[in-house]
Amino acid sequence: MEEQLLLVLGSYFYGPVSGTIALILATAGRIVIGGQGMLPGILIMIIALFSGTLFYYLKLKRENHDEKFLDVLFIIIITNGLSYLTSSKFLPDITQSIVSSHFYLLILTIPSTALIMGRILYDQKKAFQLSVNLKATNFLLEQVFNNPFTLIAILDKDFNFIRVNKAYAEADEKDVSFFPGKNHFDLYPSDAKAIFEEVVKTKKPFQTYARPFVYADAPERGVTYWDWTLTPVLNLSGEVDYLIFTLRNVTEKVRLEETRDRLVSLIESSPDFIGMADKYGKPIYLNKAGMKLLEIEKDVSLEFNSILETHSDWSKKVISEIALPEVVKNGVWSGETALLSKSGKEIPVWQVIVAHKDTKGEVLFYSTIARDISQIKAYEEELKRSELKYKLMVENLTNAIVIHKKGKFYYVNDAALRLVEAESFDQIKDIPVIEFVHPDYRDIVLKRISNVFQGKKAELIEEKFLTLKGNVRDVLVSGVPIIIDGEPASMAIVTDITELKRETLINQLLSEISIKMITSENLLEFVSYLREKLSDLIDTKNFFLALYDEKKNMLSSPFDWDQDTNAPATWSAEGSITGLVVKERKSLLLKKTEIEEMIQKGKIQLIGTLPEIWLGVPLVYEDKTLGAIVVQSYDKPDVYCEETKKLLEIISNYISLYIQRKLEEDELRLMKKAVDESPISILFTDKNGVIQYVNQTFEKYTGYSKDEAIGKKPSILKSGYHSKDYYLNLWATLLNGNNFDGEFLNKKKNGEFYWESKAIFPLKNKQGEIINFVSFGIDITERKKMMEELILAKERAEEANRIKSHFLSAMSHEIRTPLNPILGFTGLIIEYFERYKNEEISRWFNAVQDNTERLIDTTTKILDIEKLEAGEYEMNIEKVDLINLINGVIAQFKEKAKGKNIELKSDIRDDKIEMITDRIAVEKILNNLVSNAIKFTTQGFVEIKVEKIYDEVKISVKDTGIGMSEDYQKFLFEAFSQESSGFRREYEGTGLGLSLTKKFINLLKGDISVYSKKGEGSIFEVILPLNLKSSLSN
Repeated sequence: MEEQLLLVLGSYFYGPVSGTIALILATAGRIVIGGQGMLPGILIMIIALFSGTLFYYLKLKRENHDEKFLDVLFIIIITNGLSYLTSSKFLPDITQSIVSSHFYLLILTIPSTALIMGRILYDQKKAFQLSVNLKATNFLLEQVFNNPFTLIAILDKDFNFIRVNKAYAEADEKDVSFFPGKNHFDLYPSDAKAIFEEVVKTKKPFQTYARPFVYADAPERGVTYWDWTLTPVLNLSGEVDYLIFTLRNVTEKVRLEETRDRLVSLIESSPDFIGMADKYGKPIYLNKAGMKLLEIEKDVSLEFNSILETHSDWSKKVISEIALPEVVKNGVWSGETALLSKSGKEIPVWQVIVAHKDTKGEVLFYSTIARDISQIKAYEEELKRSELKYKLMVENLTNAIVIHKKGKFYYVNDAALRLVEAESFDQIKDIPVIEFVHPDYRDIVLKRISNVFQGKKAELIEEKFLTLKGNVRDVLVSGVPIIIDGEPASMAIVTDITELKRETLINQLLSEISIKMITSENLLEFVSYLREKLSDLIDTKNFFLALYDEKKNMLSSPFDWDQDTNAPATWSAEGSITGLVVKERKSLLLKKTEIEEMIQKGKIQLIGTLPEIWLGVPLVYEDKTLGAIVVQSYDKPDVYCEETKKLLEIISNYISLYIQRKLEEDELRLMKKAVDESPISILFTDKNGVIQYVNQTFEKYTGYSKDEAIGKKPSILKSGYHSKDYYLNLWATLLNGNNFDGEFLNKKKNGEFYWESKAIFPLKNKQGEIINFVSFGIDITERKKMMEELILAKERAEEANRIKSHFLSAMSHEIRTPLNPILGFTGLIIEYFERYKNEEISRWFNAVQDNTERLIDTTTKILDIEKLEAGEYEMNIEKVDLINLINGVIAQFKEKAKGKNIELKSDIRDDKIEMITDRIAVEKILNNLVSNAIKFTTQGFVEIKVEKIYDEVKISVKDTGIGMSEDYQKFLFEAFSQESSGFRREYEGTGLGLSLTKKFINLLKGDISVYSKKGEGSIFEVILPLNLKSSLSN
């Protein structure tokens, strides 16, 4: 009994394998023991094993909720019961014998055993089938994962890569081993992160189409478009275990769709009938013009079952018997047909039908273009030839249509003529077609033409064409074979995509320029990069950058690329084309004839070699003109256009911004250096008065280092000398937004006192709020000590100056009073002796007269200098005719010059130059310069030249006199200076004339310069403002 119990429990708790092992051991032991009842005992143990196994599976199935096993168990019980009842009813003797010998137990267990073993074998078969299915599924998933057309990545819920397929890695030009462990948004930052987080949160998949993306580490790729899905995979707990991220690059599809949309828009806007039909001839599309022609409003596919229904009776025969067989055979047919409108109106048209085939030559669909030729039929019935009708159909298409045979042009439409920059067909008819193909594409094109002549269609590809003017155009070309006059020919449809590619290149260029602005270390590197990149879009063989100096009105080209090696590095903005661009802040595109016309009119001067075409664009930043960029060509008169100008105007903004940024950086460096090394004590505080910066002079004045001062308040310098009200007034003034000027007795770090004169200013932000204070200070300790001495010295000097002025005034009066009668008397005596021809006495009195005039002149100059230095000269500003004034000066000195055999002449090109100035001052300037020139000239000439320059006038006095050394020119305008002095000097005079002239010129806000060499004469140039009032107000 114990063995049966152990077998039942062992099988129940540890399963049928453990129970079977126990049964074998028990059976072996029972056989060894032997004796009576051995066989029934073994049978009972077998029954115990089956019973334990039965309850073991019952336990498992209850845990797994297996309802089918419960049904099996129920069947086992019923079967065992039936077996027992049957054996008892029909075999009672045998049953009794069996029962008495325990054989009934075996009978009872046979059905149960069969059912249990059947169930076990069924479960094993099912598990094996699941294993096979699982392996197949895994193999299928691996094949899907390694799909070369779909990018697949497996991410954890934090978006870190677990695994990517080869297609995913190759799309980013990386190896699959690169990705595991890296975060998706660290590699590809984008706004899609919020979507990923939402998928993890909601546990719902997400799918998007044609989503734009830009590679952060490779912006040159431009915008790409992707279809992608993100699918969360949940674990048994219902949480996201990982994410499956699949992508498909649809950039090309998007581009094609955009192109398709443009073509559809073009077709819809076409005035011609354009339609399509499937390979069975059922209409599937018709444009607006076609629907209007047929007088229908709804979908054409719903109106007609065949294209024949859209044609008149005689046209149906042409279409079915001639056109369609020809199209199926040769790909295209063109001819005259007639459409039939819904109202029954017959419309004559010239129709082209094209068969679109697959690679096997099977027709996929048909397309047709038909043009209403009602009016043409009415007025030009004689136009029967199909070539001319074909021309009428395609002439107004924006795409170029080219038909060629035997290597020569047979027909081109206007769009094709425009494409190759020809004015008529005669210009190109004798030129081989291949000559218009760029050399890089000629082998491909020849092969495609050969295929077309063999009846094959040339698929759409991108090529490059050459124009008659040598320009390169980017085009899309497709071709179909046709028959003309019984000979094979080719019809090509050409779309000019030059501008589209140009826009793409421009956008890419601007993106790259933005990056280069940050990385370029200097202007040369930046401009060189721009020129190189621009060369993909325009001719930059002759390219230069001109920088403008507004103060000097000069232009300079620090670097240029120009075939004209004689072009100057610096030149005046006045009179140059570049200067005109800079002054007017307006771009100029000029042909050679326009430049020549401007030169003839005197608007500009020729600088360097005259180009065939010239384009200049100003560099402007806010309200400041920085210069200009210029491109020009010496051999291509049509190389630039308005589009080129627009492009350069965009580029000029980047150059202006870069130049201004560099200038500001340089100014900031200079300003920092100036502040740091300024002899003035400078400190900055925040709005609470806490020191944020001090310069070197502050350290020198106070003895505090920067580190000691920063973070503290200026009160560390308080000496206790000033009252509390003094500081309260200071802060009240500053906090009201006003400046404060005052003197402070401060205390140094070592305890010494010093006086400092300070100017303190509040600094405000754009909102007018005070954010900082800045203080400028000068040590005035010594000045304070000297103040009293200076005041006393000033009073004494003023008294001495008053006495000197009084003395000079009195002396002038006392000297001039007796000299004037002497001058008049000697004049009479000279006349008398000249009358009686006594030359010797006349010469004596001439000497008296000359010296008297010299003494009066000297006295006048001394008084003028005194007035100018004392600030007592009173100007009388009035209108002055400069030409009349100069003529008067010439007349005044004419005799004096004639007496020395010197020619006194003038070079005046203006009839009248009007000035608003002080007449006497200008006259004294002219008198002194002309008098000096005559004095120091022994032979040759003295010339006065006048030149008007904008709002100024330049007066030049040139002589062929003795000239002067460079050393003496340094002291030329000092009072009493002469190159030779003492008793041995050759020329008389006080040396006051040029000093006085300089003072008068300064008074009139002008300038004077001298150019002279010893023994070669001198040139004095005086520049005066035309309007002295304006100069004084400025």
